[in-house]
Amino acid sequence: MATPDKMDKICQGCGKPFAAAGGRESAEEGQHCRQCRIAMAEKYIPDMSEPSPVLAELRKKKRWSIAVALILLAGLGFAVSRFLPEKKTASQGDKPVRIGTYMTDSATDKCLKNLSELGKRLKEGKTSVDENVVCPASGKPYVFTAEPKPAIHCPNPGTHGFRDILITKENLMPELKR
Repeated sequence: MATPDKMDKICQGCGKPFAAAGGRESAEEGQHCRQCRIAMAEKYIPDMSEPSPVLAELRKKKRWSIAVALILLAGLGFAVSRFLPEKKTASQGDKPVRIGTYMTDSATDKCLKNLSELGKRLKEGKTSVDENVVCPASGKPYVFTAEPKPAIHCPNPGTHGFRDILITKENLMPELKR
């Protein structure tokens, strides 16, 4: 004969007999089968397919829409502010032709610009000066010296008011010497 703990019990929920596991269940669990206990537990799980009433009310209010719009605008503003400084530096171009406080005329500025262009060619390894590029003040071609340091000099720096105007392979910034 079976012990009283192992006897089949009748489920209070569905009315079907079930085998009781001895001593492991509480008084309430002992009155329902496994499927009925699962169904009872699932009743306590909230249904997530429907929005909560508080959230649904917030979505209807104008304040909520304004707050969401402001948050989106702030995020967009932050993204644009992070992008613009990079765009600005990329569009600035080359560094200035000269640094310093010398007051120069337009012919000297043009001479300095020509020297900068010739300096780029010198940096690439070209060892001669293009005869077509001439000093705007004197009309003479620039002078290339290859002695200790390769350099390009203005043919007549005195017309600009300087002792020497040159550019070297190491320093691509034109040097003005008084």
